[in-house]
Amino acid sequence: AEYMGTQTMFGCVLPVLLSRLFKRPPSLASARHFSITAKQLRLTPMSKFNYASSWRRAGDKIDFAVGQPSRDLLPLNLMAQATAQTFAAAPEQFDERSMLQYGESQGEQCTRNSIAKFLSAQYSKPVDPNTIFITNGVSQAIDLVCNCLLSAGDAVIIEEPTYHLATQIFADRKVQVHGVKLQQDGMDVDALEEMVKRVRPKLVYTIPVHNNPTSATLSVEKREKLVQLSVEYNFTIVADEVYQLLTFPSSSPPPPSLYYFDEAVNAGTVIAVHSFSKITAPGLRLGWIHTSIRQLDILLNRGYLNSGGGLNPFTGCIIQTLIDNGGQDQHLSTVRTALEERSTALVTALQANVPPSVSFDVPQGGYFVWLKLPSHMDAKEVREQAIAEGVSFQVGPVFAPFAAATEYKNCIRLCFAYYEPSTMVKGAKILADVIKRFDH
Repeated sequence: AEYMGTQTMFGCVLPVLLSRLFKRPPSLASARHFSITAKQLRLTPMSKFNYASSWRRAGDKIDFAVGQPSRDLLPLNLMAQATAQTFAAAPEQFDERSMLQYGESQGEQCTRNSIAKFLSAQYSKPVDPNTIFITNGVSQAIDLVCNCLLSAGDAVIIEEPTYHLATQIFADRKVQVHGVKLQQDGMDVDALEEMVKRVRPKLVYTIPVHNNPTSATLSVEKREKLVQLSVEYNFTIVADEVYQLLTFPSSSPPPPSLYYFDEAVNAGTVIAVHSFSKITAPGLRLGWIHTSIRQLDILLNRGYLNSGGGLNPFTGCIIQTLIDNGGQDQHLSTVRTALEERSTALVTALQANVPPSVSFDVPQGGYFVWLKLPSHMDAKEVREQAIAEGVSFQVGPVFAPFAAATEYKNCIRLCFAYYEPSTMVKGAKILADVIKRFDH
């Protein structure tokens, strides 16, 4: 998750939930490569994130950098109801000892059954609960995959621009990370093929739907070729599908999960990672991996799972209830509608106010708008002036650690998930005025 503090949402909400239960008041060119460490990445230290959070709360500030849902999109009442129902139903529908015990390493069977049923309805395709592995979210899932499959010095290929904090997870493993340019329809798979021949990666990382930061979606043709390459050259694909279920109601559905392209040819090379962070709430720290039995055999054969059991079985049982009582579907519909309204407000305000020299694609889902300023502009300089006027955002180079320093210096990522439409319109107008001063 982006800009999360040390205290999770669920840690804050749990006292409220329990008080309700017990009636007590709450108290590239196309390709490039480097060996990287976390220090070498263009990442902002967490202390700066905390500062940004304080800046955002101090007065009338608009921080388009924040990559998380707003508080009004967190389903507190639905979670309270689901928690109460879970405890009330425990003697009959749950094994209460199991719910509060270590749990199955893969996740409780009943919880996986509910997640599979939920996904089958969302995908309009069958999901086998035995291909689901419950995790603590996408970040933990990626780290688990790295722990299982990578050793220091192994090659990993990412698309650029990409989610910058995933890159740090790879850096922590002291691997050789290589960047392949992202195109409008996803990763440049032709450039990827040439790089694969040279570096023989163990792993390729992609965000195939509503990419962070660009909102690009990988085309069907490229998905097919990517899976074909993974079989031919024996590498694993980690598909970060955190935005798979966040296509806007008025947009055409995205291609199916990359898992189904793997399943169609029995490749066994795709590990699709998902999270409830964006479709429910980040503080739940709950997600899932959708992959083949072959990959699950590798991922589940870990000492810490054998020792510690399931990952978050208690929260998993509450989410099971939320799915079974219809609350998850209800909330997901609310989130999709709200995100489209917010995206439309931001895009309309940008179209009306930024100079013609600024370009961007209209998102079809996800969280972000990716702006390209004129080539002579430096987004960092624009941000400095915008911050002085109460608006901030993320700059392009953060998302492309291996690109030339100038390649994305004129790019801006704006998140539309955190603010009401009226606030984003105000922020867009301020940003547009600042951009105009640099547009000469």
